[in-house]
Amino acid sequence: MRAETPGAFERHLVAASMRPKTISTYVRIVGLFESAFSRCMLADATSADVETFLARPRQTGMPPATATRNLELIALRRLFRSRHGADPTAGLQLKRPERRDPAVPTSEQLRAIFEATATHERPARSLAIVALLFQAGLRVHELALDVDQIDLASGLVVGAFGKGGVRCDVPLGPEAVALLADWIAQHPTGKGPLFPSRDRAGSGSHLSVRSVERLLVCLRKRAGLTKQITPHSLRHAAATQAIIRGVDLPSVAALLRHRRIETTMGYVALASEARREAATRIGAAIPRSVLPAARNPSENPPESGVHDAVDAEHRFDDAA
Repeated sequence: MRAETPGAFERHLVAASMRPKTISTYVRIVGLFESAFSRCMLADATSADVETFLARPRQTGMPPATATRNLELIALRRLFRSRHGADPTAGLQLKRPERRDPAVPTSEQLRAIFEATATHERPARSLAIVALLFQAGLRVHELALDVDQIDLASGLVVGAFGKGGVRCDVPLGPEAVALLADWIAQHPTGKGPLFPSRDRAGSGSHLSVRSVERLLVCLRKRAGLTKQITPHSLRHAAATQAIIRGVDLPSVAALLRHRRIETTMGYVALASEARREAATRIGAAIPRSVLPAARNPSENPPESGVHDAVDAEHRFDDAA
C-alpha cells in the first residue's frame, strides 16, 4: 500500500492541473517522508511525526530554511487531504520567513568586482556576465540567452525569459553594450548560447546557474571582499544605485520588471541610508576648526571619500 502512494498522489496532482515541476517536487517530498517513517503507514502518521520530519537537520547540519519547511508542509498537507482521512498537518501553521538583510555591494565593492573580473580567466566572457547581472539587472536564470538575443545596435536584450515565463526586452547601458560586443567578437561560434557550458561544449547548453554562482564566489575572493556577494546581489545593487542617482521608482520597477511597486519601494530605505552615509563622508572635508565647539561632531570623523553606495542596514523582503 505504501509503495502505491507516490503513484496515486502523482495522479491526483496531475488531475488538479499542477505544473510538472510542482508535481515532481511534491512527490519527492512525500517519498522522503515515507522513507523517514517507514515504521508506520501513512494512516498512522501523527502531527508529531510531521513536525519531526519538518525540523530534521539537512545535509549541511543546519536546520531547514523557513521556505523549505513551508513547502514540505504544503506538500504533506496536500497528500493527506487527497486521501480523505485524518490530516496530521491540520494543526500545523506555516512560518513567516525571517526578514534578512540582502547583501548589497557598495560602489567601491562593485568597482573591485569589475576590476577582479578584468583579470579573471576569460575576462571578456566574465565581464559580460557581470554587466548583465548588474547594469541590466538580470536574474541569474535569465542569463540563459542566445547570441541573437543581444541587439547591440539597439542596446537591448531581446525576449529575455523572465519570472513567471514572461518574455520581455531589457535595455542595456552603453557600458554593458561595449562589454557584450567584446565578448561576442570572441565568442567561439558566434551563434547559439551566449554563454555556452564549458562542461558540455558543442551540446548547445547554456552556462548553468551553479556555474555563475561559483564565478561570483571566485570574483569576490579575487577582489578581497568578505561580503557574501551573489548574482542576485548585483541585481540589488542595480536597484539601489539607480535610486541613489535619482531614477524615479516607476522607472526602476520597469527596469527590474517588478510586478508590484511595493517590491521596488523596499530599496528606498537602503538608498536613503546610502545618501546619508555619503553626506556624512562629504562633511569630513569641512575643517573641524571652523565648527562651533558646542556642535563639533565626533573627534574621530569618518575617513575621507564619498561612498555613494549601499550597505544594507535596513530589512526588507528579498522577493525582487
